[in-house]
This record gives sequence, C-alpha cells and structure tokens, in this order.
Amino acid sequence: ESVKSQLMDAVAGTKRGLAASGAARARINELIATLEASNPTPSPATADGAAGLAGEWKIAYTSASELLLLLASENLPGVTIGDITQTIDVVAGTVENRVNVRAPLIDTSLIATADFEATSPKRIRVKFTDAGVVTPSIDTSSVLQYIDLPPTIDVAGQIIDTTAASEALEPLRKAAEGALGGLAEAVKTLPPALKVPLPGGGLGAAGAEGAESTWLLTTYLDEDTRVARGDGGSVFVM
Repeated sequence: ESVKSQLMDAVAGTKRGLAASGAARARINELIATLEASNPTPSPATADGAAGLAGEWKIAYTSASELLLLLASENLPGVTIGDITQTIDVVAGTVENRVNVRAPLIDTSLIATADFEATSPKRIRVKFTDAGVVTPSIDTSSVLQYIDLPPTIDVAGQIIDTTAASEALEPLRKAAEGALGGLAEAVKTLPPALKVPLPGGGLGAAGAEGAESTWLLTTYLDEDTRVARGDGGSVFVM
C-alpha cells in the first residue's frame, strides 16, 4: 500500500482531525513527513507548478485550531459542517476559503477571499480582502418534521393512534408552512452573498505585510492530493 493511501486511511476516521487521538496524530504526522519526502512537485508556487495548484481543494484533515473549533460546532443540535474547501485561481491570484454549514432552517456557506503571491518556490503569502456569508436557503422540512407525527407511537408497549392529534396540529402546520414559505421567498430576493471588506485588504503594490496576512507552504502536490503547512505549525491534508 502506498504512503498516500496509508495517509488517507489514517485520516478517514478522524472527522477531519477533530476526533484524532494523540497516537493517531503522531501516525498521521509520520506519514505526512514520509509523503513530503517524495513530493513530485518541488516548486508548486512557480509558473511551472502553479497549474497543479489551481482548482478546488477539499480538507480531509487539519490540525489548525480555528478549523477544529468550527468542526466542534457539529456538537450543537442540528448543526452540520459540510465540505471545507480552498479554491485557488492562479491567473487572478486569488484564494477563496469556503465552509458549508447546515443548521436548523438554513443552509449557507461562510466565505473568505484573499489575494496571494508567491514568495518562494513552495510558499505563497495570502492577504484576505473580504469575508462574508452566502445568502442562506431556507429548509422548511427541518422545522415541519417536528410538527408532523407518525401514524402511531409505542408508549410502554401500547400502540397509540395519533390521527386525532395530527388533525389537531394541522392548522399549526399550515400556518408554519405558510410563514416559512414566505420567508424562503423573501430570502430569494437578497444578493447571492453578503461580503464585508477587510481593513487593509489586498497585497497592494508594495506587498507589505499586514495583520491580515498569512502564509501557506505547499509541501506535497500531485494530481489529486495536496499537503500544506501554515502559520503556527498547522497542517492541512487535501
């Protein structure tokens, strides 16, 4: 089995790093180091390697504390963190980080956009320009399911017919359905996303470092796998 396959197997059961034990992290770090030693793209930030860097990359594992905190929000009732992606446009020199979020009533995405420039054959410097939220879609079924009753329920071994209760709740269901439907239609009239510019965003002509700047070192890159390291020693497997 290849080192890359072993790495993907190792991260598969960690909930993208959130549930990784100390032993699992040690094993993953060992596999990452071995994989990095055989990097087929030694200069991914240069013109020759940038084509492989372009596109959408989905997080399979991370040790970044800010992302682990976000993943931990899945412990809240009804909250699901979907794909966490980074999309790189090498022609425009931009990066978009996106986190898909599903919560009771809504589906949305958190987004952050940045400019980037290569500062070494492996390293890019990133400066965020804006952050925002994709206009949510309203999921009425997530609320109505709590009003709908099954045909029967089992209480201490006794089967109870819920037809009468369902009929009594029908006016409430229709009222909720109408209100939520109106809300869903109103949301459709909003802009596709609400973005807020970040102070001092963009690299600027001088490319000066700023509070919003960070860096990312791509240490392994092939046609479908990328390993990157960031500020504070965080690692990303994509």
